[in-house]
Amino acid sequence: MTLRAKASIVLGILISFTLGGLGYYYLEFFERSLRDSILKGLSSVSETSSQVISRFLSDNLMEAQAVAQALPKDALENRDAKIIENRLKEFLNIFPKYENGMFILDKEGKLWADYPVHPQVREKSFAFRQYFQKTMEEKKGIVGIPYRSARTGKPVLTFTAVLRDTGNRIIGLLGCSVQLTSPKALEGIRLTKIGKSGYIYVYAKDRLMILHPQEERILRRDVPVGANKLFDAAIQGFEGTGETVNSRGIPMLISLKHIPVTDWIVGCQQTKKEAYFPIKEARAEIMMAIIIAAIFSVILGALFMRKLTDPLFKLQEASQLLGRHADKQHGFSFDKNEFNEKLAEIKEGGEIGDLVIAFKTMHENLNQAMRSLQESVSDWENTFDSVDDIIFLLDKKNSIMRLNKAALDLIDTSGQNPIGLPIFDCLKSLPNDFMSRNDPADNPKGNVITVNVEAEEGNRSYEISYNPLIDGENNIIGTVLSGKEITLRLAAEEAKLDLEIKLQKAQKMEAIG
Repeated sequence: MTLRAKASIVLGILISFTLGGLGYYYLEFFERSLRDSILKGLSSVSETSSQVISRFLSDNLMEAQAVAQALPKDALENRDAKIIENRLKEFLNIFPKYENGMFILDKEGKLWADYPVHPQVREKSFAFRQYFQKTMEEKKGIVGIPYRSARTGKPVLTFTAVLRDTGNRIIGLLGCSVQLTSPKALEGIRLTKIGKSGYIYVYAKDRLMILHPQEERILRRDVPVGANKLFDAAIQGFEGTGETVNSRGIPMLISLKHIPVTDWIVGCQQTKKEAYFPIKEARAEIMMAIIIAAIFSVILGALFMRKLTDPLFKLQEASQLLGRHADKQHGFSFDKNEFNEKLAEIKEGGEIGDLVIAFKTMHENLNQAMRSLQESVSDWENTFDSVDDIIFLLDKKNSIMRLNKAALDLIDTSGQNPIGLPIFDCLKSLPNDFMSRNDPADNPKGNVITVNVEAEEGNRSYEISYNPLIDGENNIIGTVLSGKEITLRLAAEEAKLDLEIKLQKAQKMEAIG
């Protein structure tokens, strides 16, 4: 063999190994890029999940308050369980997600009405429940701490609303319970899969597991301090992405996000083994490419490298597209066709193909979650408009922010949109000094102020309630003006009084005779 031939062979081998080394360098680069892309995708999932859960909690709390306002006060004062249970049955048909039941507790915490009816808990005290104690303390509806229901044995979450009599005194609370593991609640988030091994879970700052794909771990505190460093860091206030080892000793890529106005934390994670498997598989193929390149040619090796890394480029572009266009308010908002075209360019099969399927599934699940959120908004709107009482939501300047159908039918805006108009321009029967006599600053605790207002038009009378609207930080941001017509009731009372006067006169005449 000539020296030139030997030099060519050595040079070919050196070039092949050089290309192989470059291939490994690029694989390291792609590993970092893929890691960043996966973490961005996990961050988008945790952000969207946080928004979905937050909206679910706020909507259910408002719906519970709407149901409480619609319950007949005379039946509540008389503890007429049959009437109340019939009304709860009607509302359960409107809100089937409260499948764990709706119930009434008196101010001592005893249950005296519920639907579905569970006789075994009737007159049983639930004053020990956190939701009862906090509702009575704050005198407003709250989102309770998840617990296991005494009536059904299921892990549930209860939303409360304060019940008041006609004298505006607190006489108890309404509880509306959803099952955490029900498809009508947060089951969709709990069962969302990220790849083959990734999943979403939710826990509280006291380490209580609220949602987890393993149902037996729900309502348990089975992650000890120090078992998962990022789990602990999130309890101390951390938000973001990173690598960790979970409480079962499995290395994970994870994104953690706090859920607004709660002490809940949502975690989205995927095993490092699954996330990095395409790189591991690619390294083995690169070694084979080095041997083939040494035997055949530098050019074939370079072509093989290009062919090998092309799917990773496409996967990176698709994953970056997914992360780059995540919308914090509306979920994923981007060109779906472009996203699918990027994934379609990658050949099916193998771990990269599994990642393609995982990204598609994740996108579809999030879209489904957003649709569920939109349906929840629609349910709330229907409830708001179905209430017979008039309801106005006002800002600090007493301008209308929202109103229901009953309120819209009452006012006269001459075809003008009432949103943004001062309440006195729309409800002229209200005295001009009503708001000044009932300044929310004089009522900081949120107690309802009720007065009777006699309308000038049509000789109708209304019972008007003026209640400060308070945000999550206990700041007054506006008012809730609600009312019901009491013309017939006042007429009946006047007729009764007139009859009593006539009776007294008749008795006097009889005595004189």
